[in-house]
Amino acid sequence: MLLAVTPAALDGMMVPTFVMPDFMQTLARITPHAWALASFQDVIVRGLSVSAIWGEVSALLAFALAFFGFSLWRFRFE
Repeated sequence: MLLAVTPAALDGMMVPTFVMPDFMQTLARITPHAWALASFQDVIVRGLSVSAIWGEVSALLAFALAFFGFSLWRFRFE
């Protein structure tokens, strides 16, 4: 539960990032939650097209590749 709630509090799921101090806004960008939330807000709230969120999608893909690489490194093949 701690691993789910802590990133949610950091990245803007509980409090919008624009009301956070600058260092918290920067810290929020190290979680994939913040990138996903920003893309959802861009499409749903701001009415942007899916093609306008390539920056967020690229960051999420980078997180996915990093986590996949880490899991391959830690996985014990037998």
